[in-house]
Amino acid sequence: MSGAARLSADGLFYWDGSRWISALSPDGRHRWDGTRWVPLQAAPAAAPPPPAFASPPIRAAAPRTVRVATSWTKPLQMTVAGLAAVEAVWYLVIPFWLAGPIADNLRRTAVTSPGALDASQLSALAILSVGATSVVLIAIATAVAIGAVRRWIWMHYVVLVLLGFGILDLPISVSNATGITPQAVPISGRLLVAQWVAAGFSVVEIALFAWMLMALLRRGPWATRKELSAQE
Repeated sequence: MSGAARLSADGLFYWDGSRWISALSPDGRHRWDGTRWVPLQAAPAAAPPPPAFASPPIRAAAPRTVRVATSWTKPLQMTVAGLAAVEAVWYLVIPFWLAGPIADNLRRTAVTSPGALDASQLSALAILSVGATSVVLIAIATAVAIGAVRRWIWMHYVVLVLLGFGILDLPISVSNATGITPQAVPISGRLLVAQWVAAGFSVVEIALFAWMLMALLRRGPWATRKELSAQE
């Protein structure tokens, strides 16, 4: 082959004067560069595989603080829940059991206090007030019972506050029941029984308040202790 053969633009063919011929030799080892056959460059070595991804070492989880029940915890929970349940039943009974005595007492008050509201109006207003108060107290007692059973930490403090009112309620109930507090019409019958029941609840609440306060100071809410537990 004389002279330099013309190569195609992509260098894969050359013109021999009459036709285009492959610039690659039949054995695939040489290529015609227009003037001579030159060996093809060795294929580049395969790139080494990328290093396998190394996951970071697993670190031990930091310990967390958990509350663990003690020998006081279950009895304290059941006592609070039981007292709340009993009081909820009592608040449910009060509007029905005391509706008549309240109406009678207010009628006598209206007679001894001229210029007051009509006896029927006073009775209706008082019964509605007692009923609304009972609904609120039943809701509170139910929440306390649930919180005690489920051992909500914040409920321990709420119960302490509620029981603290028992300290204030005891002298009021006793003075009403014994007649120490001046009254236009002395209470008697069911109203008197209700005052003594309220005083009894107050005594139990004061004792429970002391127990819950001691449990909080010595161990923690609901008499539970703090312990470290590793997270999984």
